[in-house]
Amino acid sequence: MSRWLHLGRMPKMFRRMFQRSYLVYAAIVLVFSVGLAVWMRYNAEEKYADAASRAAASLAEITDRWLSDSQKMSVSAGQIDELLQLAAHETAEMDFSSLDAVLLSSAQHALVAACAVDMDISHLGVYFYDRKYVVTDTGTLGLDRFYQSLFAAQADPQSEYLQSLSPGRFLFIRQGAVGNMAPAAPVFVTSVIDRNGKQFGNLFIFWNSRSTAAALAAAAGEDVYYSVYDASGEAMFSSDSQFLPLETRLKMLQAAGERPVTVPVSTFSKWSVVTGVPVSNLYRQLWHGFFVVLAVLGALLLAGIPLTLFLCAKNYAPIQALAYCISPHQDDATSQEIEYEALLAAVTGIIAGKKNFEEQFLIYRPLLINSLLMELLNGAQNKEETLSALRTLDVSIPFPYLQCVSVLGVNLSQTAMLALAQELRVPERCACYAATYSSRSCIFLLNADSEETCREAAAMLESRLDDAAAVREWGASEIMDSPDFLEQANLHARKILDYAVPGQGPKGCDWPALEDSGVMQRSRPDSLRNLFPTFAVGRAAEARETILDYFDRIIVNGFAAKAHLQFMQESMGFCLDRLHGEYGVCCDDGPLRRWSPDDRDAAQALKDIVLDVCRTLQDAVEALQSRRQEQEELALLAFLDEHLFDVDLSLTLLSNRFALSESVVSRRIKGLTGQNFLDYVNQKRIEQAAMLLRQTETSVNDLAAAVGYASDITFRRLFKKYMGVTPSEYRSAALAAAGQGEKNSSDG
Repeated sequence: MSRWLHLGRMPKMFRRMFQRSYLVYAAIVLVFSVGLAVWMRYNAEEKYADAASRAAASLAEITDRWLSDSQKMSVSAGQIDELLQLAAHETAEMDFSSLDAVLLSSAQHALVAACAVDMDISHLGVYFYDRKYVVTDTGTLGLDRFYQSLFAAQADPQSEYLQSLSPGRFLFIRQGAVGNMAPAAPVFVTSVIDRNGKQFGNLFIFWNSRSTAAALAAAAGEDVYYSVYDASGEAMFSSDSQFLPLETRLKMLQAAGERPVTVPVSTFSKWSVVTGVPVSNLYRQLWHGFFVVLAVLGALLLAGIPLTLFLCAKNYAPIQALAYCISPHQDDATSQEIEYEALLAAVTGIIAGKKNFEEQFLIYRPLLINSLLMELLNGAQNKEETLSALRTLDVSIPFPYLQCVSVLGVNLSQTAMLALAQELRVPERCACYAATYSSRSCIFLLNADSEETCREAAAMLESRLDDAAAVREWGASEIMDSPDFLEQANLHARKILDYAVPGQGPKGCDWPALEDSGVMQRSRPDSLRNLFPTFAVGRAAEARETILDYFDRIIVNGFAAKAHLQFMQESMGFCLDRLHGEYGVCCDDGPLRRWSPDDRDAAQALKDIVLDVCRTLQDAVEALQSRRQEQEELALLAFLDEHLFDVDLSLTLLSNRFALSESVVSRRIKGLTGQNFLDYVNQKRIEQAAMLLRQTETSVNDLAAAVGYASDITFRRLFKKYMGVTPSEYRSAALAAAGQGEKNSSDG
């Protein structure tokens, strides 16, 4: 081949051969590169558009769920007996100081319980019309103080937030919308409705700002900007801090060349979501792809030179050898080239005249039959033309009764399937053909002279499939009495493979059995939506009941849709990943990951795996909660001892500091110290005061403030309660005892 590397030494015919071949190669490479570039651009644009659409749909679903849950909370709050009792007082402008403290405390605890049901809700508050107070889950506040926390202003009786809202209507205050500091969380305001449908107050729902922000960011994903707007076009949530109105936002995005996607949240709220991916990201990826295409084009063009030389030299060598055989003594290059061209023309004429058609036909005949059978079953081409082509290949469908049997397996051998079809054929009674889609999928076409013969052939085929190790599942259609229903039979046979069959018995079933089971009418339940929150808060028993209920709904007489089973696998896998990522809970998910819907008895196998994982998670979550509670208790006690002498120390302060209710804080302090909160604090303070009385000359008033009492009267009363004497009497006794000790020492 070395002589072909020098263009000047190449024969003219070889040069022409090389040039034509390389030009064809270069044209193919160029077309390929252009197609690759177009495909990359289209794929990039589709990817970014799909990312924005998926993010918008997810954000709309989340926001709709929050709004719907908040509306439902107004009905739930309206059923609380304590709130109904407070609302029953008819006196206008009532101050909560005149109400029963026990009733107010009970109402507060009822709101705490209602708030705990939804992890997206941080606090709840109920304002009763024409009253001067608001009951919240952290205590009862005066209306002015509550209003000040929301709007940094005095309460206005004419405010729409204090007026009765029409049914289904709500108001929304986004985080940071009023003032620089308040509100600290998004607030949803709607009417509280009693059992009779009467509105007796407004419900203020403080959403969990951290949870909402995390949920929105997770739903949007990376590199996606978003904004959530209310019915008037005001921004409620945004990925940036601008909170521009909807119309302004869209104009700004369009001016920047962006392609935002707008999706409505729901019909009742008339909110909407606007999302998009920065167009700069798309341009950056397109430029990167452009340079990749250029690099691929250059590499292919360079690689084509030696490849074309090699192929041309290989094709030219027989012509050269034959030419030298014809005229071995001619050394003149010009004469030799003329002989090459004449010989090439002769050989080309011979090859063009006969293409070894018979050998090619024998080689490709099985492939042609397989392809035509698939076209016939799928209805891709005209049925009469396909049948005519099959008859040309000695394949006919002579009998009136037809049945399809679809097979799913692993490494199915086409030779074995064709042999099985050949074995089932009975002259003048039954014909059987096999069409292979891939190494995992095959379908048999049975054609018999009677329904009974067709049923017998199908029973024999199904028995052989049950015994075959490579076969995992099969599905048989109903028996059709006309080739016009062949496409329907194929569709039914393949659709059966979308369902897991009972583990006992054959590996498959026929269409009537699947249809009679009723499983095809079962839609996927929505009960797994709260599976992760249920596990996260340690309610594993409730999660287990949810899982069992899901399986009871999707499994009918042993049949189950594989898509429903896969959704359970994906949901459980999502829970495991999130529990591991957020809480460090580890669980062996190997059996869950390895499970396949095509396994034998897939439904029962998945149910056993999921319940086993549920038991493991219950132990792991309980251990985690125990460790967390222990750490929280130690932190609580350390914080209490550190701030023991602060004047503002209270259960409310500790409750806000550790995000626990006051009753839980009090219960934990008693469990750690053996005393309730007030006894423990007062005892420690009085002990400190007694030490200061003995060692210092600080006045009683100053000493009371030093140990955390704002009032010296309260200090004196508590000191006498715990020490039996007043502070002055205690100091006098301590000084007398010290003087007597010094006298005894000097006498000694």
